[in-house]
Amino acid sequence: MPVTNQTNYEFYPFPLSEFCIRYLCGGDSMRQLRHVSRTELLLARLGLDYPEGALLDMRINRFSHAVELFSNLALSKSTLLEAHSTLTGNDTRGFRKNESWIGPDKASSKYPEVASVKEIDQALSYLVDDHNSSSHLQPLQHVYSFMELLSIHPFQDANGRVARAFHIAQERKMGIQVPATLYRYKHGENELYIGEAHNFKASPKTYLTNTEFWQRAYDWSDFATEKILGLIKNAKNILDTQTLLTPLNSVDISIIKHLWQQPITTQAYISQTLDLPIYDVGKSINTLVSYNILQPSRIKKRTLQPVYHNVALVNLYKNVEKLLFK
Repeated sequence: MPVTNQTNYEFYPFPLSEFCIRYLCGGDSMRQLRHVSRTELLLARLGLDYPEGALLDMRINRFSHAVELFSNLALSKSTLLEAHSTLTGNDTRGFRKNESWIGPDKASSKYPEVASVKEIDQALSYLVDDHNSSSHLQPLQHVYSFMELLSIHPFQDANGRVARAFHIAQERKMGIQVPATLYRYKHGENELYIGEAHNFKASPKTYLTNTEFWQRAYDWSDFATEKILGLIKNAKNILDTQTLLTPLNSVDISIIKHLWQQPITTQAYISQTLDLPIYDVGKSINTLVSYNILQPSRIKKRTLQPVYHNVALVNLYKNVEKLLFK
């Protein structure tokens, strides 16, 4: 569900929830591809030669599809299997057949034990029944199902990604835009997060009455969302000022909306994404450049066509990322 802000003529969408997925879709405790910059990701979407950006974009798309899956279907064993297959790109034929553990080191006592192979089926049945019979009116009720799924660890790999996709789907149903799971890295509390896994394993029935970590995480999520809405409003005001006395046609307006989701773009990408005639897109780009709404970008790698960006929206992306993750 994108955050929307009304402008003089339409709604401009900023994909806040999708924006956050960039840091949640990787394996290895969310560390994979974290070094890829937002600019590299945006340029890779244009078809430019940024292999790691393209790989990250693929994982973002897979994760988004898994979130949609959990949003549209009731929790079940088959839904979990389908989500795992979506996230990994593999044909998931069943749950794990070998004993497993959380973390990279099998011998480490740092991480809590997970369900044995013999316990997986029954544990998942309890989880599915418990989740589907609960009202889930509060965020912490979703946390319980999230922590329970992690403690079962039903797959040989990608358990964290499956659990995060499930959790985000539940948060979106409640209108939560900034996932609480980002809090552990924003505040360097990964060790405390691992402690939470131990606490859940030790006393699952009383876990929600004793956890302070998740309450702080949701307080931070609310705070971050409010700050980001302010950043979006500032970017909107800049664009409104730029377009106030500018005669815009329907193609111009479509391109400006497009820039909220892809602030660095090309004529061909706009034409393909918006299904607009490339000649009409070219005319509109010239108009928007003349009014300084679009500016040519300096790209280190050679490109077959000019790349353009909107300064206010590029800065918005940078500022949101700084607020969330720096």
